[in-house]
Amino acid sequence: MQLLEQLLDALDAFEKSASPADKKAAVASLRRLSRKYEIQTTELLQQRLLLMQAESTRDRETLRDLSAYSQFPEIVSWASDILHPKPRTPGGLGISL
Repeated sequence: MQLLEQLLDALDAFEKSASPADKKAAVASLRRLSRKYEIQTTELLQQRLLLMQAESTRDRETLRDLSAYSQFPEIVSWASDILHPKPRTPGGLGISL
């Protein structure tokens, strides 16, 4: 928890001393960081449920986050496969004329 406390102290100092433009520029980075932390502290079962929900609702942002930040290789693989499906080819169907 000490690292988290240091991060909170740094954010507090940034909030007090940064210009409005710097604060606005930091929003996207802070959102990515919080999403990464959220995913990496989520257990495997919860990540699987999140993945299934994202697939059924076509939530590409959540799928990208799971693919990028999950610590579980199967979640990374499944999310990547959903985001980038392999093309289907008719050659393997065994149909001959």
